[in-house]
Amino acid sequence: MNYYYFIVVLFRFRKKVCKLDRGEFMLDYHLPHLLLVFPSGTALHDLELYKSKSLLIQDKASCFSPEILQPDPNSDVLDACAAPGNKTLQLVSMLSNKSTIFAVDRDPNRFRRFTENLIVNGVERLSIMDWSNSNKQNNKHRKSVQSSQPSVEAYCSDFLSIDPYNPKFSNVQSILLDPSCSGSGLSIRQPDGSEQYEKCTYKDSNNYTDEYNEEYTSRLKRLSNLQAMLLKHALKFPNVQRVVYSTCSIHPEENEAVVREIVDYASDKFYLETIWPYIASSSNSINQPIWKHRGLSDIYQCESCIRSSEKDLTNGFFVALFIKYQSNNSLNVTSSPPPSIMTTELGVPGNSSSTSNNNTPTSIVVNCNNNENVNLEKQELFTFKIRKKCRTNL
Repeated sequence: MNYYYFIVVLFRFRKKVCKLDRGEFMLDYHLPHLLLVFPSGTALHDLELYKSKSLLIQDKASCFSPEILQPDPNSDVLDACAAPGNKTLQLVSMLSNKSTIFAVDRDPNRFRRFTENLIVNGVERLSIMDWSNSNKQNNKHRKSVQSSQPSVEAYCSDFLSIDPYNPKFSNVQSILLDPSCSGSGLSIRQPDGSEQYEKCTYKDSNNYTDEYNEEYTSRLKRLSNLQAMLLKHALKFPNVQRVVYSTCSIHPEENEAVVREIVDYASDKFYLETIWPYIASSSNSINQPIWKHRGLSDIYQCESCIRSSEKDLTNGFFVALFIKYQSNNSLNVTSSPPPSIMTTELGVPGNSSSTSNNNTPTSIVVNCNNNENVNLEKQELFTFKIRKKCRTNL
Protein backbone atom coordinates (compact mmCIF):
# COMPACT_ATOMS: atom_id res chain seq x y z
CA MET A 1 0.00 0.00 0.00
CA ASN A 2 1.45 3.34 -1.05
CA TYR A 3 2.41 5.49 1.93
CA TYR A 4 0.92 8.61 0.40
CA TYR A 5 -2.44 6.86 0.25
CA PHE A 6 -2.58 7.17 4.05
CA ILE A 7 -1.78 10.88 3.92
CA VAL A 8 -4.64 11.47 1.49
CA VAL A 9 -7.04 9.32 3.51
CA LEU A 10 -6.19 11.12 6.76
CA PHE A 11 -6.67 14.50 5.10
CA ARG A 12 -10.05 13.43 3.71
CA PHE A 13 -11.11 12.11 7.10
CA ARG A 14 -10.43 15.44 8.83
CA LYS A 15 -12.20 17.30 6.04
CA LYS A 16 -15.28 15.09 6.27
CA VAL A 17 -15.43 15.38 10.06
CA CYS A 18 -15.41 19.18 9.86
CA LYS A 19 -18.32 19.06 7.39
CA LEU A 20 -20.57 16.76 9.43
CA ASP A 21 -24.15 17.99 9.71
CA ARG A 22 -26.56 17.47 12.60
CA GLY A 23 -27.88 13.93 12.61
CA GLU A 24 -24.71 12.52 11.07
CA PHE A 25 -21.74 10.73 12.57
CA MET A 26 -18.64 8.89 11.43
CA LEU A 27 -16.48 6.04 12.57
CA ASP A 28 -13.12 7.39 13.65
CA TYR A 29 -10.16 6.80 11.35
CA HIS A 30 -7.74 5.66 14.07
CA LEU A 31 -10.24 3.85 16.33
CA PRO A 32 -13.09 2.65 14.08
CA HIS A 33 -13.86 -0.27 16.40
CA LEU A 34 -14.35 2.07 19.35
CA LEU A 35 -15.09 5.66 18.50
CA LEU A 36 -18.02 7.49 16.90
CA VAL A 37 -17.45 11.12 15.89
CA PHE A 38 -20.35 13.59 16.03
CA PRO A 39 -20.46 17.21 14.83
CA SER A 40 -20.12 20.07 17.26
CA GLY A 41 -23.42 20.98 18.91
CA THR A 42 -24.90 17.47 18.94
CA ALA A 43 -27.13 16.96 21.99
CA LEU A 44 -25.27 13.87 23.14
CA HIS A 45 -26.74 13.73 26.64
CA ASP A 46 -30.21 13.20 25.18
CA LEU A 47 -29.28 10.13 23.15
CA GLU A 48 -31.06 7.03 24.41
CA LEU A 49 -27.91 4.95 24.00
CA TYR A 50 -26.03 7.45 26.14
CA LYS A 51 -28.73 7.37 28.82
CA SER A 52 -28.52 3.58 28.89
CA LYS A 53 -24.72 3.82 29.33
CA SER A 54 -24.11 2.00 26.06
CA LEU A 55 -22.12 5.03 24.91
CA LEU A 56 -19.64 7.20 26.81
CA ILE A 57 -18.72 10.79 25.99
CA GLN A 58 -14.95 10.99 25.63
CA ASP A 59 -12.44 13.11 23.77
CA LYS A 60 -10.66 11.11 21.08
CA ALA A 61 -7.18 11.72 22.47
CA SER A 62 -8.20 10.35 25.86
CA CYS A 63 -8.86 6.99 24.19
CA PHE A 64 -5.29 6.69 22.95
CA SER A 65 -3.58 5.45 26.11
CA PRO A 66 -5.32 2.04 26.46
CA GLU A 67 -5.21 1.48 22.69
CA ILE A 68 -1.49 2.17 22.51
CA LEU A 69 -0.84 0.08 25.63
CA GLN A 70 -2.41 -2.96 23.87
CA PRO A 71 -2.17 -5.29 26.89
CA ASP A 72 -2.11 -9.05 26.57
CA PRO A 73 -5.82 -9.93 27.05
CA ASN A 74 -4.95 -12.69 29.52
CA SER A 75 -2.43 -10.79 31.65
CA ASP A 76 -2.89 -8.33 34.50
CA VAL A 77 -2.84 -4.55 34.05
CA LEU A 78 -2.15 -1.76 36.53
CA ASP A 79 -3.94 1.56 36.06
CA ALA A 80 -1.74 3.74 38.24
CA CYS A 81 -3.78 6.98 38.42
CA ALA A 82 -7.18 5.62 37.51
CA ALA A 83 -9.77 8.31 38.29
CA PRO A 84 -12.18 9.29 36.79
CA GLY A 85 -12.30 5.82 35.20
CA ASN A 86 -12.99 6.08 31.48
CA LYS A 87 -9.61 4.60 30.60
CA THR A 88 -10.24 1.79 33.09
CA LEU A 89 -13.56 1.07 31.39
CA GLN A 90 -11.74 0.90 28.08
CA LEU A 91 -9.26 -1.58 29.54
CA VAL A 92 -12.10 -3.73 30.87
CA SER A 93 -13.41 -4.11 27.32
CA MET A 94 -9.96 -5.21 26.09
CA LEU A 95 -9.21 -7.96 28.61
CA SER A 96 -10.52 -11.47 29.29
CA ASN A 97 -11.97 -12.87 32.50
CA LYS A 98 -8.56 -14.38 33.24
CA SER A 99 -7.14 -10.90 33.85
CA THR A 100 -7.15 -8.52 36.79
CA ILE A 101 -7.00 -4.74 36.56
CA PHE A 102 -5.41 -3.12 39.62
CA ALA A 103 -6.81 0.42 39.65
CA VAL A 104 -5.19 2.93 42.00
CA ASP A 105 -6.00 6.53 42.89
CA ARG A 106 -4.92 8.35 46.02
CA ASP A 107 -7.57 11.09 46.30
CA PRO A 108 -10.60 9.86 48.31
CA ASN A 109 -13.13 12.06 46.52
CA ARG A 110 -11.86 11.17 43.06
CA PHE A 111 -11.66 7.52 44.08
CA ARG A 112 -15.30 7.52 45.19
CA ARG A 113 -16.41 9.03 41.88
CA PHE A 114 -14.17 6.55 40.08
CA THR A 115 -15.81 3.49 41.66
CA GLU A 116 -19.28 4.95 41.09
CA ASN A 117 -18.39 5.46 37.43
CA LEU A 118 -17.34 1.82 37.06
CA ILE A 119 -20.49 0.51 38.74
CA VAL A 120 -22.86 2.69 36.71
CA ASN A 121 -21.15 1.70 33.46
CA GLY A 122 -21.53 -2.03 33.90
CA VAL A 123 -18.31 -3.31 35.48
CA GLU A 124 -19.41 -6.63 36.98
CA ARG A 125 -16.35 -7.89 38.88
CA LEU A 126 -15.37 -4.84 40.92
CA SER A 127 -13.79 -5.22 44.35
CA ILE A 128 -13.09 -2.08 46.39
CA MET A 129 -10.14 -3.16 48.49
CA ASP A 130 -8.75 -2.17 51.87
CA TRP A 131 -5.05 -1.56 51.17
CA SER A 132 -4.08 -2.34 54.77
CA ASN A 133 -5.44 -5.83 54.10
CA SER A 134 -5.34 -6.44 50.35
CA ASN A 135 -7.52 -9.56 50.68
CA LYS A 136 -10.35 -7.66 52.36
CA GLN A 137 -13.13 -5.88 50.46
CA ASN A 138 -14.60 -2.64 51.76
CA ASN A 139 -17.95 -3.15 50.04
CA LYS A 140 -20.30 -5.81 48.82
CA HIS A 141 -20.42 -4.87 45.17
CA ARG A 142 -21.28 -7.79 42.90
CA LYS A 143 -18.42 -9.98 41.71
CA SER A 144 -19.88 -12.17 38.98
CA VAL A 145 -17.99 -15.45 38.63
CA GLN A 146 -19.55 -16.16 35.24
CA SER A 147 -18.78 -12.75 33.76
CA SER A 148 -16.63 -12.50 30.63
CA GLN A 149 -15.06 -9.33 32.05
CA PRO A 150 -11.75 -9.12 33.91
CA SER A 151 -11.84 -8.54 37.64
CA VAL A 152 -11.10 -5.01 38.84
CA GLU A 153 -9.46 -4.40 42.22
CA ALA A 154 -9.71 -0.74 43.19
CA TYR A 155 -7.37 0.77 45.80
CA CYS A 156 -7.52 4.25 47.30
CA SER A 157 -3.77 4.59 47.67
CA ASP A 158 -0.71 6.48 46.46
CA PHE A 159 0.88 4.58 43.58
CA LEU A 160 4.33 5.38 44.98
CA SER A 161 3.48 3.48 48.17
CA ILE A 162 2.83 0.22 46.30
CA ASP A 163 5.54 -2.42 46.50
CA PRO A 164 6.34 -3.52 42.92
CA TYR A 165 7.65 -6.85 44.24
CA ASN A 166 4.40 -7.77 46.00
CA PRO A 167 3.46 -11.25 44.64
CA LYS A 168 0.00 -9.87 43.90
CA PHE A 169 1.49 -7.97 40.97
CA SER A 170 3.62 -10.79 39.58
CA ASN A 171 1.43 -11.09 36.47
CA VAL A 172 1.28 -7.35 35.76
CA GLN A 173 2.73 -6.98 32.27
CA SER A 174 1.22 -3.61 31.31
CA ILE A 175 0.94 -0.34 33.22
CA LEU A 176 -1.04 2.73 32.22
CA LEU A 177 0.22 5.93 33.85
CA ASP A 178 -1.90 9.02 33.24
CA PRO A 179 -0.84 11.17 36.22
CA SER A 180 -1.99 14.53 37.49
CA CYS A 181 -0.83 17.30 35.18
CA SER A 182 -1.42 20.96 34.45
CA GLY A 183 -4.36 20.15 32.18
CA SER A 184 -3.11 22.81 29.78
CA GLY A 185 -4.29 20.76 26.80
CA LEU A 186 -7.91 20.97 27.87
CA SER A 187 -9.89 23.60 26.01
CA ILE A 188 -12.33 24.40 28.81
CA ARG A 189 -10.59 24.59 32.19
CA GLN A 190 -7.79 23.32 34.37
CA PRO A 191 -8.52 20.01 36.15
CA ASP A 192 -8.77 21.63 39.57
CA GLY A 193 -11.22 24.22 38.23
CA SER A 194 -9.30 27.01 39.93
CA GLU A 195 -8.67 29.24 36.93
CA GLN A 196 -9.33 29.52 33.25
CA TYR A 197 -6.29 29.90 31.02
CA GLU A 198 -6.05 31.13 27.49
CA LYS A 199 -5.79 28.24 25.07
CA CYS A 200 -2.45 27.99 23.28
CA THR A 201 -0.60 25.46 21.18
CA TYR A 202 2.45 23.51 22.27
CA LYS A 203 4.59 25.60 19.93
CA ASP A 204 3.93 28.51 22.28
CA SER A 205 4.57 26.54 25.44
CA ASN A 206 8.12 27.80 25.91
CA ASN A 207 6.65 31.26 26.45
CA TYR A 208 4.31 30.23 29.24
CA THR A 209 6.35 32.24 31.80
CA ASP A 210 5.16 35.39 30.04
CA GLU A 211 1.53 34.22 29.95
CA TYR A 212 1.21 32.76 33.42
CA ASN A 213 2.45 33.83 36.80
CA GLU A 214 5.40 32.53 38.74
CA GLU A 215 3.16 30.30 40.82
CA TYR A 216 2.06 28.41 37.71
CA THR A 217 5.70 28.00 36.64
CA SER A 218 6.54 26.57 40.04
CA ARG A 219 3.55 24.23 39.83
CA LEU A 220 4.78 22.93 36.48
CA LYS A 221 8.13 22.09 38.04
CA ARG A 222 6.51 20.23 40.93
CA LEU A 223 4.28 18.30 38.57
CA SER A 224 7.19 17.37 36.34
CA ASN A 225 9.18 16.02 39.28
CA LEU A 226 6.21 13.98 40.51
CA GLN A 227 5.50 12.61 37.04
CA ALA A 228 9.09 11.42 36.66
CA MET A 229 8.94 9.73 40.07
CA LEU A 230 5.72 7.92 39.14
CA LEU A 231 7.12 6.77 35.81
CA LYS A 232 10.33 5.48 37.38
CA HIS A 233 8.23 3.58 39.91
CA ALA A 234 6.15 1.99 37.13
CA LEU A 235 9.29 0.63 35.49
CA LYS A 236 10.29 -1.17 38.71
CA PHE A 237 7.57 -3.82 38.43
CA PRO A 238 9.61 -6.92 37.64
CA ASN A 239 7.43 -8.47 34.93
CA VAL A 240 6.10 -5.33 33.26
CA GLN A 241 6.63 -5.33 29.49
CA ARG A 242 4.75 -2.22 28.35
CA VAL A 243 4.24 1.13 30.06
CA VAL A 244 2.23 3.99 28.59
CA TYR A 245 2.81 7.50 29.92
CA SER A 246 0.25 10.14 28.94
CA THR A 247 -0.82 13.64 29.93
CA CYS A 248 -3.36 16.21 28.81
CA SER A 249 -0.64 18.87 28.90
CA ILE A 250 0.95 20.89 26.11
CA HIS A 251 4.10 21.73 28.09
CA PRO A 252 7.34 19.88 27.23
CA GLU A 253 8.33 20.04 30.91
CA GLU A 254 5.57 17.51 31.64
CA ASN A 255 5.98 15.53 28.45
CA GLU A 256 9.24 15.26 26.52
CA ALA A 257 11.43 16.36 29.44
CA VAL A 258 9.97 13.63 31.66
CA VAL A 259 10.34 11.01 28.93
CA ARG A 260 13.91 12.08 28.19
CA GLU A 261 14.81 11.74 31.88
CA ILE A 262 13.32 8.24 32.00
CA VAL A 263 15.08 7.14 28.80
CA ASP A 264 18.39 8.09 30.41
CA TYR A 265 17.34 6.43 33.67
CA ALA A 266 16.20 3.07 32.24
CA SER A 267 17.96 2.82 28.88
CA ASP A 268 19.43 -0.57 29.80
CA LYS A 269 15.98 -2.13 30.26
CA PHE A 270 13.41 -0.09 28.30
CA TYR A 271 13.25 1.75 25.00
CA LEU A 272 10.81 4.18 23.41
CA GLU A 273 8.57 2.52 20.85
CA THR A 274 7.50 4.59 17.83
CA ILE A 275 3.73 5.09 17.97
CA TRP A 276 1.77 5.24 14.71
CA PRO A 277 4.79 6.29 12.60
CA TYR A 278 4.30 9.15 10.16
CA ILE A 279 7.43 8.55 8.10
CA ALA A 280 7.33 6.53 4.90
CA SER A 281 8.63 3.00 5.43
CA SER A 282 8.05 -0.55 4.33
CA SER A 283 6.41 -1.26 7.69
CA ASN A 284 3.42 0.95 6.91
CA SER A 285 0.44 -1.22 6.14
CA ILE A 286 -3.29 -0.83 5.79
CA ASN A 287 -3.68 -2.16 9.35
CA GLN A 288 -1.52 0.49 10.98
CA PRO A 289 -2.73 4.08 11.38
CA ILE A 290 -0.43 7.06 11.09
CA TRP A 291 -0.14 10.21 13.20
CA LYS A 292 1.40 13.43 11.98
CA HIS A 293 2.15 15.42 15.12
CA ARG A 294 5.11 13.93 16.98
CA GLY A 295 6.89 14.62 20.22
CA LEU A 296 9.37 17.49 20.11
CA SER A 297 12.65 16.31 18.60
CA ASP A 298 14.85 19.42 18.48
CA ILE A 299 15.87 19.18 22.14
CA TYR A 300 14.36 16.01 23.51
CA GLN A 301 14.63 13.49 20.62
CA CYS A 302 11.11 12.30 21.37
CA GLU A 303 9.71 11.94 17.85
CA SER A 304 8.69 8.38 18.79
CA CYS A 305 5.95 9.89 20.97
CA ILE A 306 2.77 11.51 19.71
CA ARG A 307 1.07 14.82 20.46
CA SER A 308 -2.43 15.93 19.64
CA SER A 309 -4.09 19.33 19.56
CA GLU A 310 -7.05 21.17 18.06
CA LYS A 311 -5.34 20.69 14.70
CA ASP A 312 -6.19 17.01 15.12
CA LEU A 313 -9.73 17.90 16.28
CA THR A 314 -8.89 16.79 19.83
CA ASN A 315 -7.78 18.21 23.14
CA GLY A 316 -4.08 18.66 23.72
CA PHE A 317 -2.59 15.29 24.65
CA PHE A 318 0.76 13.49 24.80
CA VAL A 319 1.53 9.75 24.77
CA ALA A 320 4.78 7.80 25.12
CA LEU A 321 5.20 4.02 25.04
CA PHE A 322 8.03 2.25 26.85
CA ILE A 323 8.76 -1.38 26.01
CA LYS A 324 11.12 -3.68 27.86
CA TYR A 325 13.95 -5.12 25.80
CA GLN A 326 13.54 -8.70 24.58
CA SER A 327 9.77 -8.39 24.90
CA ASN A 328 7.69 -10.26 22.37
CA ASN A 329 4.92 -7.72 22.65
CA SER A 330 4.64 -5.27 19.78
CA LEU A 331 2.40 -2.38 18.96
CA ASN A 332 -0.56 -3.75 17.09
CA VAL A 333 -3.20 -1.07 16.84
CA THR A 334 -5.35 -1.90 13.87
CA SER A 335 -7.39 0.49 11.85
CA SER A 336 -8.96 1.01 8.47
CA PRO A 337 -9.39 3.86 6.03
CA PRO A 338 -12.14 6.25 7.10
CA PRO A 339 -15.75 5.31 6.39
CA SER A 340 -18.30 7.38 4.56
CA ILE A 341 -20.65 9.60 6.53
CA MET A 342 -23.58 7.74 8.09
CA THR A 343 -27.02 9.14 8.83
CA THR A 344 -27.63 8.48 12.49
CA GLU A 345 -30.47 6.35 13.81
CA LEU A 346 -29.54 7.11 17.40
CA GLY A 347 -32.29 9.70 17.84
CA VAL A 348 -30.36 12.96 18.00
CA PRO A 349 -32.91 15.53 19.26
CA GLY A 350 -33.17 19.20 18.51
CA ASN A 351 -32.09 22.00 20.83
CA SER A 352 -30.77 20.98 24.21
CA SER A 353 -28.71 22.48 26.98
CA SER A 354 -26.45 19.39 26.90
CA THR A 355 -24.58 20.18 23.73
CA SER A 356 -20.99 20.71 22.72
CA ASN A 357 -20.33 24.45 22.57
CA ASN A 358 -17.01 24.64 20.75
CA ASN A 359 -15.92 23.95 17.20
CA THR A 360 -14.31 20.60 17.93
CA PRO A 361 -16.35 17.54 16.93
CA THR A 362 -17.46 15.43 19.88
CA SER A 363 -16.49 11.79 20.27
CA ILE A 364 -18.47 8.96 21.80
CA VAL A 365 -17.01 5.64 22.92
CA VAL A 366 -19.02 2.46 22.48
CA ASN A 367 -19.19 1.02 26.00
CA CYS A 368 -18.49 -2.69 25.50
CA ASN A 369 -19.07 -3.32 29.21
CA ASN A 370 -22.73 -2.29 29.19
CA ASN A 371 -24.11 -3.04 25.74
CA GLU A 372 -27.36 -4.83 26.41
CA ASN A 373 -29.19 -2.11 24.47
CA VAL A 374 -26.92 -2.28 21.41
CA ASN A 375 -27.35 -4.73 18.55
CA LEU A 376 -23.66 -5.47 18.13
CA GLU A 377 -24.11 -7.94 15.28
CA LYS A 378 -26.01 -5.40 13.21
CA GLN A 379 -23.46 -2.69 14.03
CA GLU A 380 -20.54 -4.85 12.96
CA LEU A 381 -22.15 -5.71 9.62
CA PHE A 382 -23.05 -2.09 9.02
CA THR A 383 -19.52 -0.98 9.87
CA PHE A 384 -18.03 -3.47 7.43
CA LYS A 385 -20.24 -2.24 4.62
CA ILE A 386 -19.25 1.35 5.31
CA ARG A 387 -15.53 0.55 5.23
CA LYS A 388 -15.88 -1.45 2.03
CA LYS A 389 -17.73 1.38 0.34
CA CYS A 390 -15.05 3.84 1.42
CA ARG A 391 -12.26 1.82 -0.16
CA THR A 392 -14.04 1.70 -3.49
CA ASN A 393 -14.59 5.45 -3.47
CA LEU A 394 -10.99 6.48 -2.78
